[in-house]
Amino acid sequence: MSWAEAAYGPVDMKNDFFSADLDTYFKTDEINPETNSVQHKIIKLASFGDSLEKMSNADIWSMKVQAPNGGKKYDLINIKGFNSNDRPVSLSDVEGTVEGTSFFDATKKGQVGLRDFINADLSKESNELYQGFNKLIQENAEFFANSLIDIVLKTKMQTKLQSKEIGDYFFEFALVTGYADYTPKKKGDDVLNLKPAKVLPQHTILCGLANLAANNKPYLMVYDGDAKADANAAKVFYKLKRDGVTILDLQLRYKGDFKSQPQFQAFLSPQFKSLLKGDFGNARNIIFG
Repeated sequence: MSWAEAAYGPVDMKNDFFSADLDTYFKTDEINPETNSVQHKIIKLASFGDSLEKMSNADIWSMKVQAPNGGKKYDLINIKGFNSNDRPVSLSDVEGTVEGTSFFDATKKGQVGLRDFINADLSKESNELYQGFNKLIQENAEFFANSLIDIVLKTKMQTKLQSKEIGDYFFEFALVTGYADYTPKKKGDDVLNLKPAKVLPQHTILCGLANLAANNKPYLMVYDGDAKADANAAKVFYKLKRDGVTILDLQLRYKGDFKSQPQFQAFLSPQFKSLLKGDFGNARNIIFG
């Protein structure tokens, strides 16, 4: 927080925080060595918009604010925020309170939240962050593809287990998709319907991958612009392919916390499932009971 450090001295990134309306800076003044209780110096700030103009992107990224109830401190980038109408919101628009509510409150109909604003920007094809991710992925496509194939489909699991001293124990891996409907009833018993689950054993998956590996072509991470355009969502889509066959449909996205690393979400592609069913026929249905 270079702007705060320049104005008020060294910043304690663990214990310093800002009020919910961002007009007060609680700067660590003293820490009791026996109880670890923190005493803060209260510093009144200029308006939120004025303060933001002094901050770098790194400052805003690192900034934490105190919840209105005095509890947990939150990263500014993760708060909901809101706007008083449906025009696009920027950080400088979020004044902290509108009609007595704070930007920790959920948005209402007709309002655009700070999280909504960030997600809307991430959903753009031109978003610089996801363009940077894509550049990194394409420069290391084979590494990402091989790693994801192993992580998702456990291709090296049995080899790794054999190197362990586990005696006669045997572990089997399968991709299982379960189906169920649950209907709560105001009167009488609730209704739970369990439907047959789709199961793909590891042996079937490895056979399918081995079939594609026969010509020694590498795995590819192909950007899926059509899926991106159709979804209009804060995620990036890829097809993990080999020899023209899509094995996994992938999505790269944040999951609730912009300060955490984005995560890949993987789905076995219809094309690969069709190949497994047609060539090996080992997919089966089971019912869990």
